[in-house]
Amino acid sequence: MKFLSYTHFTELPPRYDSFFERQQQISLYLTRYWFENLIDTSFATNDRCRIFVVEDDKSCQALLMLVAREPACQNGSVYAEWNLKKGSLASLTNFQSSYYAPLTADLSEADLAAACRCLAHGITVEFKSYYFIDLNLMDPQSQIYESLAVAFEAEGFRTHRYFYKGNWFENINALTFADYLSSRNKSSQKALKNFQRKLRKFTKEDHMSVTIMTGDDNLPKVLDAYRVIYDLSWKEPDFYPKFAEGLLVACAQQKSLRFCLVSVDGKPAALEFAVVCGSKAIMIRTAYVGDFQKFSVGSIAILTMIEHLINVDHVRSIDFGVDDDAYKEIWVQNRRERWGLTFFRLDGLNGRLVMLKLGFRKLDHWLRNIVKSFVKRKPSP
Repeated sequence: MKFLSYTHFTELPPRYDSFFERQQQISLYLTRYWFENLIDTSFATNDRCRIFVVEDDKSCQALLMLVAREPACQNGSVYAEWNLKKGSLASLTNFQSSYYAPLTADLSEADLAAACRCLAHGITVEFKSYYFIDLNLMDPQSQIYESLAVAFEAEGFRTHRYFYKGNWFENINALTFADYLSSRNKSSQKALKNFQRKLRKFTKEDHMSVTIMTGDDNLPKVLDAYRVIYDLSWKEPDFYPKFAEGLLVACAQQKSLRFCLVSVDGKPAALEFAVVCGSKAIMIRTAYVGDFQKFSVGSIAILTMIEHLINVDHVRSIDFGVDDDAYKEIWVQNRRERWGLTFFRLDGLNGRLVMLKLGFRKLDHWLRNIVKSFVKRKPSP
């Protein structure tokens, strides 16, 4: 195995094309167009992309790829306030990501461990200035999570593992949308049937229309509707205002876009933006105009989208993103954890400062939990 590094996707050789095709069947968050849109729409002037690749010696095919950004501590990171600059590296994620991992070929456990060792050794030898590496939103139960920790520790890095965010999802075992509805608990069924009733009523009265748009043929209409609805919605302006529209365009070009538009009396009222990769769907964004809230337009958009994803796209899982918003439990019933891996070196002042900061962070977290436990404790009778 050999280690290579690049600074942009345009530098990658065509022989990696099949490698990226594999990623499109695994997750949106591992696709080339996801990463490229992040770079194009969310990088500051001094941000830089780093792509580290482990290749097979004989075939020169990619076995493992770590897509990262420097410096670390990007917006949304648990280290956002640390203001680290030179010598820091982070996974290429943002506020919309619900998953991250190095991209891999179909490798055995032994080959994956060997590729991680090659990656860690290459970064350590060829990029000696890196003293801080943060890889967040990973699956803590995955083989690569543990393999990376072992590999970087062997190169002299210390490892800090931490819980990052919760991710709500549903594995779809239903063959039809009706089966999905019947599998909900009683309270969810009641809410969903109410949304269905409103949709039938308002559609019958010609007050409401609902459309699912895919591909790039409808892209101008999709972008216009998105801008109108989002600008009139309750949501705060995006930290990176070009990101969502860039993703809409990229997904439309890849034929992975699913866009539900709800109109009331001919006016754009609500949207649901989802992406399909292989047998998986990710609900990217819901937004609605406040004036139409009484029609439950946001919930109707989600309802219509899920019906399409199950009955038309036949997806096997639906991802509702990160954070523990109460409304998600109506639609999906499972929650998994996304964790981070932080690597830091102690052979310099910067690495030792990181260790101290991590120590204070753990202490602060412990003290906060102690205070919460006293506040919640009920007095004895």
